[in-house]
Amino acid sequence: MPTYHIGGHPVRLDDSSDSIPKIPENNMLFAMKLTDEKASTPDVAELKSEKAIYEHYKPSKKVRLKDADGRTVDEEYKFRDAGDFELNGLVDASPLLSSLKSELEQLREMIEVLETNNLVREALKDADARKNFQEGLGSMKNELI
Repeated sequence: MPTYHIGGHPVRLDDSSDSIPKIPENNMLFAMKLTDEKASTPDVAELKSEKAIYEHYKPSKKVRLKDADGRTVDEEYKFRDAGDFELNGLVDASPLLSSLKSELEQLREMIEVLETNNLVREALKDADARKNFQEGLGSMKNELI
């Protein structure tokens, strides 16, 4: 079944309802250039699809982020479809944000272990056991590094 896009979301022709207006083919799609570069003259292009617009204009944006240590990291986002503007698309396109996301997932897993594992929870209650547990984690960390 053929599909078309409304606002970057694919909609099957048989799934659309009356609340979503069908887009007539004789309408013009107006798109702006999403880059930092200034155009010297207007770029008029007869593009028939959203994909063609992204391929023609190749929108990108340079951003400056700060890492956990406060250092500035320059990155460039290149947009290939509307999904690249969503949160997951932006995170996946950024090495810094991807590493922070994986670190966050690891910390969440550790929190879950601490909340659900009775043996670990009991070890953290006793001062001597907690010290031994910390030393064991430190030695495992040193082996991994």
